[in-house]
Amino acid sequence: MIEEALAGNTRVVGFCPNCGKAIPARKGRGRRRIFCSEKCRSKYAREHPSKTSWMNIQELNCEYCGGQFRVYQKTSKPRRFCSVSCARRFAIKEKRRANEEGAEN
Repeated sequence: MIEEALAGNTRVVGFCPNCGKAIPARKGRGRRRIFCSEKCRSKYAREHPSKTSWMNIQELNCEYCGGQFRVYQKTSKPRRFCSVSCARRFAIKEKRRANEEGAEN
């Protein structure tokens, strides 16, 4: 592989961690490529899942409707609702409850 890469006039910036092909330098500016193609990048990601990747699926219950939904990635703030509509309905219900409690006092 290295001999093939050095045989041409192209400058090599690295080798693909998935297939080992030489990665030629890009013309102009931009981020250095890590993989030779999108196909290699996705194959490598499937074979080497990280702890916070989509492979780490959690099932949670919605606080409004009680339905189960899947969370594919851990975030700093855990999800509470299965959809935006459930979150809005919950907020409206809480606001009405707070207004009713305020009117009674």
